Parts: sequence; structure tokens; C-alpha cells
Amino acid sequence: MQNRKRTLLLFSLLLIAVNLFVFREVHSYEFVGVDNALHVYDNPYFNDPTGVRILPFWTAPYWNLYIPLTYTAWGAQFRLASYRGEDGILKVDPSFFHWTNLFLHILNSLLVFLLLWKFVRNSFSAWVGALFFSLHPLQVESVAWISSFKGTFAAFFSLLAILGYIQNHKKWAFLAFFLALLSKPVAVTLIPMFWVFDRLQNREESIGRFIYRFRYWILTTIPFILYTKWRQWELPSSISIPWHLRPFIAADSFTFYLGKLLFPFYLTYNYHRSVDGLLKNGWLPYVAFIPILTGYLLWKKRETRIGWTAALLFIANLLPVLSFMSFDFQEQSTVADRFTYLSLIGPALAIAWGLRSRPKTWAAFTAVFITLGYGYLSFQQAKIWRSEITLQYQQTKVAPNSKSHLLLAQLLEDEMKRRGDDRPEWKEKILHHYEEADRLYKEESKL
Repeated sequence: MQNRKRTLLLFSLLLIAVNLFVFREVHSYEFVGVDNALHVYDNPYFNDPTGVRILPFWTAPYWNLYIPLTYTAWGAQFRLASYRGEDGILKVDPSFFHWTNLFLHILNSLLVFLLLWKFVRNSFSAWVGALFFSLHPLQVESVAWISSFKGTFAAFFSLLAILGYIQNHKKWAFLAFFLALLSKPVAVTLIPMFWVFDRLQNREESIGRFIYRFRYWILTTIPFILYTKWRQWELPSSISIPWHLRPFIAADSFTFYLGKLLFPFYLTYNYHRSVDGLLKNGWLPYVAFIPILTGYLLWKKRETRIGWTAALLFIANLLPVLSFMSFDFQEQSTVADRFTYLSLIGPALAIAWGLRSRPKTWAAFTAVFITLGYGYLSFQQAKIWRSEITLQYQQTKVAPNSKSHLLLAQLLEDEMKRRGDDRPEWKEKILHHYEEADRLYKEESKL
């Protein structure tokens, strides 16, 4: 028993060390536009002359989101990170928020390590799976973007709920589930995830029996779902997708996420995969072939339960953002890296399960590959979040449009003025992006 505890502690410390090394520069990054305008820096309840106000977030939604626990946590961080400068102006240190994001991600990684160990009972294999979860480049946005705190915060309580559930601590699991809902309503996906974990633990029962057993949990989620949908229906800009086309949009999103899971390159914060753009593409009906083929391959291997489990866990957490239902960000893009945060438990479990019966050299090779490969990619990907300029540079490379080039030109122009640097190189860059913005705007106007 003592040896087991020491081994788990050692691997936990190694997991912490690797994450701190890979994301070591994140704490020095700036606020970016969405953080300033929406959640933190310019939040009127945080900048109130009487001090940080939390109660309004519990009594009404803010920006059509009812996530009071998240805003309470942000408010506490704002109070600790803000100070008055020599000029008397209130200033906020972004490093405090970045450290909080990183700490929470590491904590979630440790919970994933413990969860995987509960199933595979092999410390090294569970550690490799947790390493995959924490270092995959799709996780960078959730670590480096302050606004993604709401997702990682909800994931923290979700993981506590899962651990409580599989250990039969139902009351503690329900409490963690409720806190996850108050952090971000997408935590409703925990219920189908519980059904998947039941199958992995050989708890066979009908869906009807499962629903009855979780009747109080489901009743708890209904107000959150209805309220969230009601607030979205109030938005004048909400888009409407015909029901018969939604499975095809969902298939496209699944195909995108599967591609980024296997080949995590060219990542950015907004892929501009709008519904209108997808519907205008003639190839949309054909993308349904990918999830159908994936399902067929899993069916062929149905005797290996872990394959289905991993796939269902991956999909379950994505259900609210696969366009079966509308969501706010859908107007800009149907996909985003941060949506996959908790979904990576599925592939992580598959890796840990697959390595538990393999020779240690396999596990060691996989660990080295993930640490060096994914660690390097995540380290490089994190750099795009250094500032608004670096973020927009990445945007113009991966998913350019007229707005991204225009914004980058304006940011570069402001930076040139701030530095007092009028070298021709600056002017050439600025002019190039203005020209690209004009060219793309004309192309977009024709569509």
C-alpha cells in the first residue's frame, strides 16, 4: 500500500513538472480582446467604484450566460489581481489569471490521472494517459486564454463528480455536478458520461432504468437547459438551421475534431466555419461518411469494449456543441478547440487501457513521444496567446478573413505609434494587411 502511494505521488509530481515546463511562459501573457471587453478587465461589476460586486451574477445572467460560480471565482481573482497605479488608475495584473488557469488545468490533469488509475490499476499507463490529456495541443486554448476558465472550472467539478460516482459517493457526486452546472451549463453532458462509465464497469441496465435512477439529476438540469435556450432565443442574431441539415453539420464538426485530435496542427481561436459557409459547400453531405466509417470500425472491434467507451466519452461531452442545438459561438464558427477539453478523457482512457497490458517499453516510448511531440507543439501553440497581435497573426495564417486582417492592421498601427517607430518595415506590414482585408472583403461580398 505504501509503495503504491509513493508511486502515485511520484507520477503526480512528474505530471505537475511537465505541465509547468511546457506552459512556463503563459503567466507572462497579456489580456486579449475578449477578456477585456466581456468577462474580466472591463466587467462593470468588477470595476464598480464600491468594489467587486458578485450578487448580480447570481440573480440574473450576464451576457446571456448564467454561470454565477465562474463569475464569483473571476471576481475573487480580480480583487486579488487589481491595484491602483501611481496615477490613481485601477490596473489589473493578467499573470494572476493565467497562473489560476494553469493551476486549474494541472489540477484537472491530476484528477484525470486518478480517474484513469481507478480503471487500469497501472500507474505508468494511467500517467501516460493523463499526459496525453494535459499536453495535447487542443488543450492550449483552455490553458492560455483567460476566458476559457469557465470551461476548465466546470471540468474540475465534473471530474470530481465522475470520481465520486464511480466510487459510489453519490451525494458528493451530485454536489459536484450541481457546482459544475453553476460553472457552465454544458456540464449536463455528465449524465450520458455516467451511462458510459457504467458500461465500462459492467453495470448493465436498460436506458429506462438508468433514466429513472438519475431522475433527480435530470430534473436538476432542466432549468439550466431551458433558461440557457430561452436566453439564446432572445438574441436577435441567433441563426436557425433546418432540422434535417443538423446531422450533417454535426458530422462536419465531428470530422473536424477527429482530424485535429489525430493531427493537431494549424490551430487557432476562430476557424470561421460558419453554418452559412458550410451549407453553401456542396461536399457537406459527404462528410457523414467519416462518422459512419468510424462507427463501423468500432463495431467491427465491438468485443474490445474500451474502443466504444473512448469514442462515446469523446462524443458525449461534445453533444451540446455539435449543432444539434444552437449555441452562441455558432454564428462565428461551429467548432472551437476549447469545446474538446473534457472530451479528451476518451482518448486518454483508450491510451491508458491499451498500454496496461503492453511491455513497459511501449509505455515508455508513448510517454516520450507525448512529452516531446505534444509538449513541443503545445509550447509553440501557447505562444500565439502572448498578445492580441500574435493571436491575430495566427488567425490570418490559419483562418483568414477581412476582419482578422483589418484588426491586425489596426493593432500594428497602434503598436507602431506606441513605440514611436516609423520604419518602412512597419508601414509595409500594415499596408499589406489593409490590402488583404480589402481583397477578402470584396470576395466575401460576392458570396
